[in-house]
Amino acid sequence: MTWNKSEIHLFRQFKNKIDFRMRLFLTFLTIGLPVLLIISAGFYYFLSRSAQGELINSLTITMERLRNQVELVTSETENLSRNIIYDKDVQVLLQKARSGEKYPNNSDVSYFINSFIINREYINSVVLMSENTVIFSTEKAYTNVSTINQIQKKWWFSQLGEETKPYSWYGHALSETKSEEFKSNDVILTRVIRSLEDYKIPIGRVMIYINKSYVDGILKDIGWGSTTNVWIIDENNQVILKNTPVRDYSFLFDKIIATNDVQIIEVNNEKYVVGKKPFKNSGWQLLVATPFTEVNDNIVSVRNQMIMVAGIVMLILLFMAVFLAGNMAKPIHTLSNMMDLYHGGHSKGETLALNVNDYNSRKDEIGAMYRSYQRLVNRTETLIKEIYIKDLEKKDAELALLETQINPHFLYNTLDCINWMALANGDERISEMVTALSDTFRLSLTKNNGSFIDLEHELQYIESYLTIQKLRFGDRLTCNYEIEEAARKLKVVRFVLQPIVENGIKHGISLSEGPGVIDIKVQVMGEVLYITILNDGANIDLGQMEKLLEFDVNNTEYLSFESKGYGIQNINRRIKIIHGMEYGIQYKIVDKVRTACIIRLPKTIPNLIE
Repeated sequence: MTWNKSEIHLFRQFKNKIDFRMRLFLTFLTIGLPVLLIISAGFYYFLSRSAQGELINSLTITMERLRNQVELVTSETENLSRNIIYDKDVQVLLQKARSGEKYPNNSDVSYFINSFIINREYINSVVLMSENTVIFSTEKAYTNVSTINQIQKKWWFSQLGEETKPYSWYGHALSETKSEEFKSNDVILTRVIRSLEDYKIPIGRVMIYINKSYVDGILKDIGWGSTTNVWIIDENNQVILKNTPVRDYSFLFDKIIATNDVQIIEVNNEKYVVGKKPFKNSGWQLLVATPFTEVNDNIVSVRNQMIMVAGIVMLILLFMAVFLAGNMAKPIHTLSNMMDLYHGGHSKGETLALNVNDYNSRKDEIGAMYRSYQRLVNRTETLIKEIYIKDLEKKDAELALLETQINPHFLYNTLDCINWMALANGDERISEMVTALSDTFRLSLTKNNGSFIDLEHELQYIESYLTIQKLRFGDRLTCNYEIEEAARKLKVVRFVLQPIVENGIKHGISLSEGPGVIDIKVQVMGEVLYITILNDGANIDLGQMEKLLEFDVNNTEYLSFESKGYGIQNINRRIKIIHGMEYGIQYKIVDKVRTACIIRLPKTIPNLIE
């Protein structure tokens, strides 16, 4: 999104018209609302995740309960079949039928089997078959399941010879043809009965039909959603049991098989809660699917509660923002009006009855602002008086200067006359000293009042100064110069050499009874200008000199000067303040008999105005 100039101008006008109170209010909202939204979103995320976890856990428990109910039926049925195949009366009955007896007595078998199933509602009927003849069936075994002709028509009868397990379960037990389409919850357990005398000899088969109504009741009372689909599939993923739902979610079948345990999936922009739970003692699996909207009551409740709480917190935030903005802006507004009144302005609205002591006693930033303002006012009044007095003193000084000012040309002409008189009388020493003094005076009174000067002019000043000193010391003083030509035009701090040369003569040459030498060397190395001044004599205390030259621009302890070495300290501090802490003066002893002062300066001076 890009804004044009007119929109930016309107925005700036609007921003400039907002008073301090409104700015505080908008600041509170800018800070509080995002925090509130982030916290609310975070709480909603974690609570919804927790609710989803409870939802998944609830379905898991429901599926385990459903699986346990079905497994109870299958395990009890398997136990019954085991008891039947090992019962002595059943063995005798089947042996008689196998030996050719047409109507063997089955009363003992009937009593035995009926006593087992009488309290087991999940069993519909039990049928005993010997080779191609039904020799026993319970009373609920209708013709469809109790005659050999009807049994042989069932789709599963042809697969009995292919069994590899002791018993087998078959769905669609009453159907004559196997179909992919589920028909009803008719389930049968069938098991071969072998002779106890010779286990390799099959003597019959037991078939136990499960009560369809009982199974329908288990699958119907799942208590999870209103349109939940429940399937129980075998190891071949064939549906053998299912409920009768209002809506069909069989299109989720393959996705449920591919999942693990309980999950929430999305198909065609709609969420479903699906689950898969394997049976413990068989290859069967329990599958469940239900729309997420039917079971997310907790999540909806959490969302509604979060919206309500967020709304309440937002109202509280608005109220607190209004209150705090007004409370914080009021003293500042009052202080602003007080400042206007102090300077003769007019406050907008009613005249304020201000109590200065209230502001003086405040310990917060408002009180600090008032006290700073009062100090500013007092300081301003003091400065006005001082400036007025100094202005009067300046005018008096200018008048006094005009009265006592000496024309430099008059001094030059006077020294020139003295020089000619000395030459006329043949006193060349006086002439040489007057000439050197004239040059020194001329160079020190140069019209350039800046902080920097050409190194060549500084060297000329030193040469004139040393000329005067040589007239004093005579042959005891020798001066040598080693100057790189490229360095003569470089800029240096004014009067940086004379105090050091003077210090060398005073503490070196003058203390020596014999002759002394002063060497001045100038060289450029990279971006650094080195000026080295060597004098005979090694009486200097390097520790004391190092302490004397200590300096830190940010440390107020170094603002004062030592009584001794003022000139050296002044030069060193000027260099460091102007050029930086990496530049300055350093002293060291050379060959144990000479003292060297090394001045480190930058070759070029940035932003220098000639």
